[in-house]
Amino acid sequence: LPNVKLYQRTSGRKYTTGYETMHEVVAKRLHALGLEPADVFAPGVLDLLIKKSGGVMRWLIGMVQDACAFAQIRGQDRGNRAAANQAIDRWATRFGMRLTTARLEELRKIHADKLPSGDSDVSELLQSLLIVAYRNKRTWFDVHPLLWEELEE
Repeated sequence: LPNVKLYQRTSGRKYTTGYETMHEVVAKRLHALGLEPADVFAPGVLDLLIKKSGGVMRWLIGMVQDACAFAQIRGQDRGNRAAANQAIDRWATRFGMRLTTARLEELRKIHADKLPSGDSDVSELLQSLLIVAYRNKRTWFDVHPLLWEELEE
């Protein structure tokens, strides 16, 4: 399945349709368990998980599961920001281990230009989803949102 676009390519503004799609998928999975998203997540938490998923559906589901598990471990009845941030950090750590100075520089260029340079390392970055491809009328690329903070340092 293609990745879900969560923000506009040029402006960076939130793409509401993409968020609605991701919300719908989570809601359907929760409804199958007899639950509502509002029963499972504090306000704003699901949007945070969606944003950090980068529009990659399997990562959203994984982060949702992790956030729920971390909340449960803490004895909380629903996922809050602390549990979501713990889940996000867990997923971001997987990325962080793959970063080198050269890769960070390539990722900064891609984040600015929305196109890969053609460097031989780009294929591996795409396969590992450090770079995410989106499709509108044409294909464009960006760094996975889990790494955006890394690019600022």
